[in-house]
Amino acid sequence: MNQQFGNNQNNFRPRFHNGRGSNRGSRGSMVNHWQYRSRNDSFSSDNVENSSIYQRFDWDDWVMQQPMATGQGSSNRVDQSEFSITPIHMNIDPENVVLFQGYDSPFSTFYKVPVKVLSVTYPCVESYYQACKVSQLVGQNAAFELMSATNGAKAKQHARNIIRGHKISPLDVEEWKRSFGVNAIYYGTYYKFLQNRELRKKLFETGDKLIIHDYPKDALYSSGCDEKTLKSWLEDHIGKRIEVSHR
Repeated sequence: MNQQFGNNQNNFRPRFHNGRGSNRGSRGSMVNHWQYRSRNDSFSSDNVENSSIYQRFDWDDWVMQQPMATGQGSSNRVDQSEFSITPIHMNIDPENVVLFQGYDSPFSTFYKVPVKVLSVTYPCVESYYQACKVSQLVGQNAAFELMSATNGAKAKQHARNIIRGHKISPLDVEEWKRSFGVNAIYYGTYYKFLQNRELRKKLFETGDKLIIHDYPKDALYSSGCDEKTLKSWLEDHIGKRIEVSHR
């Protein structure tokens, strides 16, 4: 991660909407991906630092500091997070789907492009995600150990070693992934495309197509299927209506 922390460790605290705080942001201010992607917004004067686009989230609601474990005797319990994504309904059509895999895909969390969240710049979304995970499950100081990771793969491995070293329960890790982890991916991805014009163009070029990660080893953040299996499933279910949402 870029050294933008100075001597103030508070700058490193990963933050995101955790479902608490004012009621204004829990529903109405959550971004609707499909409406956002279909608008003809002009990004000719993008300004990451001062852009009014940030106000599409309720600032007080999503910037709330996440619960953190710091110091000896701190609790490592993971609070349950409320998270809402507006479901969409669509008829299955192989021509209306974009499949992706690998770190070279701009849709991957491992795609190496700077992502700035508040005052911290990360090498990619995955690095931000891993920093959030370590910060909550282990503590603030442990999260600083990820500063040396220059890409998402290294951040993931380093985070795994830290969590194992502190003997964090696999159940706690899984609970975090299904609650706060979803938030981290959501906001990290939002900022990635907001702050990178070329990536945003690639996203908008997909139109209203459903973007699916064909990775068989992850059924939470990915489809849990490889490309061949997904294509076969799509062909077998052409025309059937489905609801796409996060559970």
